[in-house]
Amino acid sequence: MLKRIICIFLLTGLGFSPGCWGRVIPKEEEPIKRKEFGPFAEDVKKLLDSRFGDIILKAKEKVFPALVFVKPVQEEFSGGERRSRQIFGSGVIVDPAGFVITNNHVAEKAKRIKCVLATKEEIPATIIGLDRETDIAVLKLDLDALEEIRRKSGKLKKGEKLRLPFATFGNSSELREGEHVMAMGSPFGFDRSISVGVVSCTNRSLEDNDQPYTLWVQVDAAINPGNSGGPLVDSNGKIVGINARKIMFGDNIGFAIPASLVKPIYEELRKNKRIVRAWNGIKFQALRDFSKDISSILERGVIVASVEPGSPAYGAGLLAGDLILKLNGEPVDAIYKNALPGIRLRFATLPIEDQATLDVERGGKLIQIIITPIERGKSEGSDFECKKWKFTVKEISKHADPVISFYRPKGVYIQGVKPGGAASAAGLRRRDIIVKIDGRAVESLSEMKQVYEELITRPADERKALMEIQRQVYHYYLVLDYRKQDKKDEEK
Repeated sequence: MLKRIICIFLLTGLGFSPGCWGRVIPKEEEPIKRKEFGPFAEDVKKLLDSRFGDIILKAKEKVFPALVFVKPVQEEFSGGERRSRQIFGSGVIVDPAGFVITNNHVAEKAKRIKCVLATKEEIPATIIGLDRETDIAVLKLDLDALEEIRRKSGKLKKGEKLRLPFATFGNSSELREGEHVMAMGSPFGFDRSISVGVVSCTNRSLEDNDQPYTLWVQVDAAINPGNSGGPLVDSNGKIVGINARKIMFGDNIGFAIPASLVKPIYEELRKNKRIVRAWNGIKFQALRDFSKDISSILERGVIVASVEPGSPAYGAGLLAGDLILKLNGEPVDAIYKNALPGIRLRFATLPIEDQATLDVERGGKLIQIIITPIERGKSEGSDFECKKWKFTVKEISKHADPVISFYRPKGVYIQGVKPGGAASAAGLRRRDIIVKIDGRAVESLSEMKQVYEELITRPADERKALMEIQRQVYHYYLVLDYRKQDKKDEEK
């Protein structure tokens, strides 16, 4: 009985008709052996041994040669000083001219980048463009360096043109749950690796302010540190996503940015080197969110969760609690939260400085509100190291640092304090906002640099500064004494 149950499981799993079990075996025929699959043995063997494996191998061969091991050297400022660190990531060549797609978090703040190709050749690459909001970066390989390497090694003959393998995009909107995919990359720095799995969800919404426009493809193919930026490939050998993240303590719960979002971002970065988006100051809320026990009887529209003071929407009179029904005459519906990334993207791609019409329901009445979007500012502020004072600062950005910008909309704040230094001795802390230094207001990174450069050139016995800092709603006055710090640095 057990053998028959196993047999049924295998055969139905391969799509055979259960009617085959009604076949009567004549006495003169050889009985079916217990270890075989009877008249279907050859078919089963071919299906099990070749079909799935062939599909995976053929798909792999279309993309694997275009896989790139990305090795950036990044600058970081979080520890109170500027430091360089080597990290590892992945990428994929998408054009024979040497353009590579990877993640923004792999390439950002890179002083230099080298890429290792499938042929084991290591060449420099430059950053063409970065987009923090979608976590996409575009690099350009140094093909002159590659050509020189190949000519010296004899791989490229005189008069022969350099040829570079590249992969093409597929249609991520056609992905279905249960479909097999491959995650390619360099996990933990291991050179070129493939993991196979299935699509767990095609439209996963994550509550994430860093990537507000992404509706993720969730997969159970293993995605680990180092896989970031590598391609997610379907059974046709097409790029259907870019691997980006995983649940650290989950069992193979990984996420990829869908190709439907990656491709237009890549094309825009390649053309203009940056992404320009509109800003309105609206935070949206879906009509229903079962994870938060939020449910509405409404069947259309999207709720305005909040409106940022001073924003275009605030100036136009939009209020929290309003129900937006249409944008420029087109319906705007977010019954569930997985519709929110698309709505945010629609508002972010509105023409800047052009009026947009919102059909809004407020208190049971329909009204129209006209908003004029402005260009979204920098998504992340720049960094600066105050080396003599042993701390680092960062520009305040309402997009990257909304909590800090709530207390002070512009200026700089302390990103990191080095233990044992002058800043630590003065009582300065990470995330303190610098208001004034020796009575001089600090409202930008350029002003911070100017004040710092002037004060460190003071006579040795005058190297002290009174700092006014803001810690949430409270203001404090601290004395930064860097005379001892200068002596320590001189002794070193």
